[in-house]
Amino acid sequence: LFISFILFSFTSFAVKIENNEIVDKYGNKIEAREYKRIIVTDPGVIEILFKIGGEKSIVAIGKTTKSKIYPYEKVEKLQSIGSISNLNLEKIVEYKPDLVVVSSMMLRNVDAVKKMGYNIIVSNASSLDGILDTISVTGVISGKKEEAEKVKLSEECSNYKMLDTDQDVKGV
Repeated sequence: LFISFILFSFTSFAVKIENNEIVDKYGNKIEAREYKRIIVTDPGVIEILFKIGGEKSIVAIGKTTKSKIYPYEKVEKLQSIGSISNLNLEKIVEYKPDLVVVSSMMLRNVDAVKKMGYNIIVSNASSLDGILDTISVTGVISGKKEEAEKVKLSEECSNYKMLDTDQDVKGV
């Protein structure tokens, strides 16, 4: 039982801040600071950036093919580097990001992006705790830490906190 708890503890996070570094569950690490030019392929992180007022740091996104990303009318105007599951590596170079945030759907491109010399982090929130950690991390990387903490304390998030935080969140 104790070993199961330890294993769960190490595998249940999506992305977290420790020792002034942001660490994802795949072992990627970046400095915990504000980034000015972010490419984002995770729709959830895009929505969080808009929610906390950090959208000015987005230089390009990975677009979805079937569903739209909120806020629809603003996201449609953002530059694209391909789909959320198929990055155009040449476009990454074109936008000169100081950080690339990808979803776990992009794992096959992580090494290529790292070899190009870019900071990269994989967002993979599948539980409420993971989503709340992702909100905190998104606040740090966009320079909107206070706004992110306000979102985490908002009534909108509080309604979900009543759920069992270890349960997987479906559709994330």
